[in-house]
Amino acid sequence: MTETAPPTLFAVDDDQGMLDFIVRVARLAGYQTQSFTNGKAMLQHLDERPDVIILDMTMPGLDGFEVIEALVARKYAGRLIIASGFSGDVTHMADLLARGQKLDVVGTLTKPFRAAELQEMLASIQTQ
Repeated sequence: MTETAPPTLFAVDDDQGMLDFIVRVARLAGYQTQSFTNGKAMLQHLDERPDVIILDMTMPGLDGFEVIEALVARKYAGRLIIASGFSGDVTHMADLLARGQKLDVVGTLTKPFRAAELQEMLASIQTQ
């Protein structure tokens, strides 16, 4: 019997505390993780084909909207979770943009979110 590798998750957020939180939750949910403090760094690793990206929308340099555009241009085929500490309008607009460009959006999270919210989203991915 062969074992399959655990799914991979990229966490992208300019807040190191939030990255650490996401990584802990994702690892407990069975994911291999990599974290990035900016979108540009994450995009440099996109050829590693992460199964899931958790993307903060408000970051210096490339913001989440620009990262979404880059994901579309590079034909990212994995899943996307959108996160933001700003109003629901930001996550709603990002969700509309990503879905309109045919990205596979799992859902949105408003920061600060609970571990249970993220665990539920990650579990739903693994059962599909």
